[in-house]
Amino acid sequence: MQKILFETENELVSFFNRFKGKSLLEISKSLDGDILRSISKNKGMVGQIFEGLTGRSPNTSPEPDIKELNIDLKVLPLKKVNNSFVSKERSKITKVNYRKMLIEEWNNTYLRKKIGKILYNAYYHPNGSSFDDLGDLIFKGSFIFKLNERAEKSVIKSDWKRLKREVCQLNAHLVSEKMFRLLSASTSGTGRKLEYHQDAKHAKERSHSFKNGFMTSLWKEQKNNNTQSIDTGGQMFDSFILNIMRDTIENRTIGELEAEFGLSLDTNAKNLVHLLLKKMLNVNDLASISDIDVNELEIKTVPLNPKNDTPWESMSFPKMSLRDLAFEQWNGSDDDQGHEASLRVDLEKNFIFIPIIKNKIKVDGRMRFEERKLWRFGKVMPWRPDDETLNGVREEWEYCKDMVVNDKVETWAYVQRSGKTIQRNNLLKSSDSKYIHIRPHASDSSHIDIPFLKHTNERIRISWQSFWINKSFLKQILSS
Repeated sequence: MQKILFETENELVSFFNRFKGKSLLEISKSLDGDILRSISKNKGMVGQIFEGLTGRSPNTSPEPDIKELNIDLKVLPLKKVNNSFVSKERSKITKVNYRKMLIEEWNNTYLRKKIGKILYNAYYHPNGSSFDDLGDLIFKGSFIFKLNERAEKSVIKSDWKRLKREVCQLNAHLVSEKMFRLLSASTSGTGRKLEYHQDAKHAKERSHSFKNGFMTSLWKEQKNNNTQSIDTGGQMFDSFILNIMRDTIENRTIGELEAEFGLSLDTNAKNLVHLLLKKMLNVNDLASISDIDVNELEIKTVPLNPKNDTPWESMSFPKMSLRDLAFEQWNGSDDDQGHEASLRVDLEKNFIFIPIIKNKIKVDGRMRFEERKLWRFGKVMPWRPDDETLNGVREEWEYCKDMVVNDKVETWAYVQRSGKTIQRNNLLKSSDSKYIHIRPHASDSSHIDIPFLKHTNERIRISWQSFWINKSFLKQILSS
C-alpha cells in the first residue's frame, strides 16, 4: 500500500472519519497485508492500525507521523459513565528527561514540538474488552488539538515551567501530580528512580501527560456545542465551587433549597446538587460545565447518620468488569501492555464531599429514613488523596488484580435464614481492607459480568462489580 500524502488538515480528518462507527476489527481489514503483519499485539496496536490506514508502517521515528502537516497521531480510548463518553486515561506524550530539563527552554523542547498539533482518533473501549477483542472497540471520530489555538496554552506552558523549576531546584523527587493543572508529570512504568544530577536525590520515572479530565473536556468539546465555562474572577475553580457550596447549602434542608430555587421534590439528592450548582452559576440546565472536567472536579453526596457521624453506605466508583483488572497496570504501561488502572484515574481527582444528614425514624414498626425534604446538608469538605492513601489503595488494588490474574476468584451458594439462596464470593471485603473493597454494582444479580464469565471459561458467573471506598475510611475523610 502506497503512503498517502495529505495536503490539508481537513483532508486528514475527513480521511479518518470515513471509518467512524466501524469496529477496529473492520478497520484493520482495510490495511495492507505487510502493514497488518507488522502491527503489535498489545495496546499500541490501535494507534498502529490508524497509522497503517495512511500507508505508514509502525515506526519509532521522532518525526511527526504525518510529516507533511507536522501532525502526530495519537488515540483516545473512551469509556461510558452515566451514558456519557469520557476519557479512559490520561494522554501520555513523552517521557520526562530530567537532565535535559535542567538546560532547555519551553520553545525548543521536544515536548513543545510533540504537542504542537496532535490528531486524536477516539474509540470506545467497553468494560471487559481487551485488545484481543477488536470487534468490540468502536471508532468514534477524529479531531485535531492545536496548541497555539487553545485558550489553555499559557496554563500548559506554566505546568511545564513548574516542573522545570522543581527539577532545577533539585526537587524532582518531590514532584506530585497535584502540582499541575493540565500538563502533568505522571508516574510512568514501574516508577523506578532515576539519577539526573550528582547533588539531587533520585526521582521517579515520569511522563509528560495531558490529564484525564482535560482529555474528557476536549472530547466533549467536539461532540457538544452546549458547554459553558465559568468566570471565577481569577480564583481556582475548585476553591470557587467549594466556597459557593459552603455559602449556599451548608446546614440547610433539601426542602428549603427546593423552595428557594424552584426545583422539583422528585429530584434525587445527587442530581439536586448538580441542578443547584447550575442555578447558582446561572448555567442552562441542559448545558455542560466544561470547567468541571478540565479541573477534574468530582462532587459526591454522602448520606450521613447524625447519631455517630458515620456514612450510611460506602461510596461507589463506576461499574467495571473483573476482567478489566487482568489488563490494567496501576501506572499504565510505557511498553503498551495495558491501560492505566481505572480506579487510579477515578481516584486522582479533586473531590468535594457533601454530607446529607438523614435520620431514621420508626414507621409501622420498621426503621425508615425521615421525609426527604427534612434531609440537611452538612459541612462541605474538599479532598484529594495523598501519596500515602494512593499507595495504600494501590496495594489493595494489586491484591484484587492478583485474584483475577491467577484465577483465585471463587463463588458459592449460601442459604439465608429466610430460606433465600444468595451468591457469596471471596472478593476483597471492607472488613479485610483499610481503603477499598469490591461488591456488586448492579442491584439485580441477574446482570452477569459476561466478559469475566468468558474469561473464566464460564467457571465464574458473577454480577457486574465496582470498587467502593470503605465507610470507615469515608468517615475518616469527613472528620479530617
